[in-house]
Amino acid sequence: MVPVATEFDGALRRHFFLSKFCDSPHTSKRLSRYQGSPRGPQYHARAQSMTATFDSESELQQAFLQFRDEIDAYHDRRDRLIKTSRDITSLSKKVIFHLHRFSMEHAWPTYDENGQLTQTPANGRLLVSANAKLHEIYDVIRTCAMKEELASETHKPSASMLRYERCIGMSLEELVEAASFLHFLEHNSLIHHEDIQQHLRTPDGHLIMYVSPMRYLLGLCDLNGELMRLAINAAACPDPMHVIERVLSMQRAIYDGTLKSFGREGKEMWLHSMSILTHATDTLQPWSH
Repeated sequence: MVPVATEFDGALRRHFFLSKFCDSPHTSKRLSRYQGSPRGPQYHARAQSMTATFDSESELQQAFLQFRDEIDAYHDRRDRLIKTSRDITSLSKKVIFHLHRFSMEHAWPTYDENGQLTQTPANGRLLVSANAKLHEIYDVIRTCAMKEELASETHKPSASMLRYERCIGMSLEELVEAASFLHFLEHNSLIHHEDIQQHLRTPDGHLIMYVSPMRYLLGLCDLNGELMRLAINAAACPDPMHVIERVLSMQRAIYDGTLKSFGREGKEMWLHSMSILTHATDTLQPWSH
C-alpha cells in the first residue's frame, strides 16, 4: 500500500506541472484542493516553495519549448527528404527504362582514349541522353544536400547526413542501380563506388552526399534484375550470344568481387541467375553461327 504522504506528494507534483503547462481552470481547482486538503497540511509550506521555485525558473518551460521546436524541425526535414527521395527514385527508374531501349541489332558504341564516342549510332545517342538524365539526378541530390544542410566540410560524412541517411538511402540504391547499368552498357565493366561518390563531392573533395558501401552493394544487387531483363530481351535477336555473354561475365564479376561473403539467400539468388544464363548460353551456342 502506498503511504498517504507519498501519494499526496506525487499528486501535487503532477497537478502542479499540469497547471504550469495547461491553463485549465479545472487543473488549478484540483491543485488548490490538494493544497487545502486536511490530509496534508504539513505539505502546504512545501507546495508554496515548489510554486515559488518554478515561478522563478521559467527555464524549464523554455527548455520544453526548445525540445518541441527541435522535434518539429526534425520531422519537417525528414518529410522533405522523403519527398526528395521519391523524386530521385522516380528519376532513376526513368533512366533504367530509357536504357532498356538499347537496341541489340546495332553495334555497341565505341570510345576513344579520351572517353569520347567515335561514332554516334542509335545506341550511342541513347547513352548520351541517359548520361544527361543521370547528371540531372546528381544535380537534384546536390541541391537537396545543400538546402537541408547535409553536406560536410570534410572528407567524411556529416552528423546530419548520418542522422538522416535512412530517409534518403533507398533512393541512393536506385541511383547506384541506374549508374551501374549505364556504365555496363557503355564500358562493359563494373562501376566503382568512388566513381559514383565523386559526382557528389565538391571540387575540394568534401562530401555533399554520402553513398555508403552498404547502399552501393544493395544497388548492385538490384542491378541483377536489369541484367537478366537485358539478356531475356536479347534472346529474341538474331545473334544474342554477345549480349548474354557480357551479362554473364558481369554477374560473375559482381559475385566474385562482392557477393561471396553474403548470406546464403543472397548467394543462391545470384547463382540461380547465373545458372539460367549459363544454360541459355549452352543452348544457343549451336544456333549462333
